[in-house]
Amino acid sequence: MTGNHSISIAVLTANQDDVELINSTLRTAGHAAHCHWINHPTKLADTLAGEQVEVIIVNCDSYRDSVRQVIKQKDVYNPEVPVIALKEEANELAIHDAMKSGAVDLVSIGMKKRLTAVVSRELRALRAERALNSTIMSASGYRQQVRDLMRASTAAIALVQEGIIVDTNDAWLQLFRAASEDEVSGMPLMDSFNIEYHAALKGALIATISGKWQRDEKLEMMPNLNGAEADLLKLGFSRIDYDGAPCVQICITPPDKASQEPTKLVHDALKRDPTTLFYHRAQFLDRLKKRLKRKPKSGLHVLAYVKLDDFGQVRDNVGIIDSEEILAQFSEVVRKRMHPRDVAGRFEGTSLMVLLERGSARDGQVWGQQLINQVNKTTFEIGDKSTQVSCTVGVCAVSDVFGSLEELIAATVNAHRSGKAAGGSKASLDVATEEDTKQREFDAIWVRHLKSALMDNRFRLAQQPIAGLRCDSIEMYDLLVRMIDEQGNSVLPSEFLPAAERNNIMKNIDRWMIKAAIDFCTDNEADRV
Repeated sequence: MTGNHSISIAVLTANQDDVELINSTLRTAGHAAHCHWINHPTKLADTLAGEQVEVIIVNCDSYRDSVRQVIKQKDVYNPEVPVIALKEEANELAIHDAMKSGAVDLVSIGMKKRLTAVVSRELRALRAERALNSTIMSASGYRQQVRDLMRASTAAIALVQEGIIVDTNDAWLQLFRAASEDEVSGMPLMDSFNIEYHAALKGALIATISGKWQRDEKLEMMPNLNGAEADLLKLGFSRIDYDGAPCVQICITPPDKASQEPTKLVHDALKRDPTTLFYHRAQFLDRLKKRLKRKPKSGLHVLAYVKLDDFGQVRDNVGIIDSEEILAQFSEVVRKRMHPRDVAGRFEGTSLMVLLERGSARDGQVWGQQLINQVNKTTFEIGDKSTQVSCTVGVCAVSDVFGSLEELIAATVNAHRSGKAAGGSKASLDVATEEDTKQREFDAIWVRHLKSALMDNRFRLAQQPIAGLRCDSIEMYDLLVRMIDEQGNSVLPSEFLPAAERNNIMKNIDRWMIKAAIDFCTDNEADRV
């Protein structure tokens, strides 16, 4: 280090003489030191926030805070800045304690040469670390540029390595109706398209990596949207380097809406209710049937029935004509809380129906309650008039309990009626769904116990002797299974077998029982089973 480099140093001490001593020591050694005297912790915070401090020197004998407290405070602003401790006398034990508290070293106040050497060493280390970080940032700059271009593009873009999606932009997520990047990242690209197009897609990926794909060539593919309607997409392929490895960039340019046939635009508009912009009842039911034929990749389908409370009062407040605009604004609030994969329709009158994809029925109920809270906080305005509204949401999880779509919808509407009867402005879960959810939660507890018992070999066979009515010479036993809990108590099969059967664990228990029964027969030289 030379005098050409200015050193910004924070000196933490109650004695200003320490500042002058450090300043003169470093300047004598040829360093252009600029010392900031810190005699109170609040002043340290201001200095760290306003100055580019490179070293902190704290006098442990006079400064009010400990080394550990100083480090905790400076880490908020700049964790990489080194802290050097000072004391009148520094021995091996004191140095150990200071470094254990987080200081890089402890120096005696009178040891000027050692102080200079320690400061020089730490500055070199700090600047070397910053240079290394800068190099790393430069190396990753290309990757960030690729990501920035993807984010800014209106085209749907995905990066694919060895057939696996490694990165996407928001337009891709929206096109394939993914809730988040985690839902598609790490998944095979093939899953995003119908199976009859897989061979052509695989060939395009191989040709692109080998440099044989023409850059202007497009491949038409049909996306897999879990039963939802979709148009053919035109995919462009190009090879790029990503994270030091060859990668295929797939670009799907959005179609030009202006160039679409007017009849197609009119046909799409006719499917939707002009007020809510959700599907008409018939169109919604048609899509509902298609969606329910396929189970979500994770979680389950949840049907929600959403209806404004006391819409007659809304009409009285804003008028019959303007009340339709209030319904339109309410529908927009609902739309903003929907995921890309969710679908909604105007079911009847002022009621909406939404098919959600969520992790559990409880998640659907939470969605309903969050919607209610948002509606309660919103003031709906039209012209010079405004009003507050509330809504009630009935929620029902799709399951095999319902034999038809009619039963599912009826259960959802009944859940709404229950919420309305309870005072409204409430998300109500269908009784059957609620019982099923409780059963699942109950089973989850038993599944943990059963798996733990199997792992720890805590199942037992109880041998109940059987006495013959005619002859007692033959020993016979009825073998009964028992589970031993973690406290050593015996659990009857009537308590754990139903949960085991519902959660596909019976085969594991059966295997254990058969093995244990064979071992018992072998040990007792049984000749009949």
